Amino acid sequence: MLDIASDIWKHCKAKLGHIIHQNSWTTPPEIVEFLATLGIDLKSIMINNSDKDIRVWKHCPHGKFSVQSAYSQISSHRPKVWWFNYINSKAILPKIASFTWKFCNNALATEDNLCKRGWIMASRCSLCRCNLETLGHLFWRCPMSIQT
Repeated sequence: MLDIASDIWKHCKAKLGHIIHQNSWTTPPEIVEFLATLGIDLKSIMINNSDKDIRVWKHCPHGKFSVQSAYSQISSHRPKVWWFNYINSKAILPKIASFTWKFCNNALATEDNLCKRGWIMASRCSLCRCNLETLGHLFWRCPMSIQT
């Protein structure tokens, strides 16, 4: 199976059924050229009309999706950070661990992050109402949070 990260696939909206016509390939030229650069001759790939197309989950031996295989795939490819064992111990409440993870990964729902995700709002700190609400401002520079 080929794992290719390329801009060319972002623009490809056709399903396999759209690029096969009367038992032959009708692939856009840019896709054919791209595959050729990888050493793949599309004309040499035989089309089998007798088999039904099915979805295959490549991360499981039997090809069927499961939450367990998805979790395993995600967790096995992410390197653990040095603070992982500190926040994922039994002594830390799950909501505190979740907050800490979001904080360390700049994923808290601050106004600047919400704007990056497409929310439209006038971004001002909800505490001092002066500056842009960012993690740095909220936790280290906001006069109101420094007082508490």
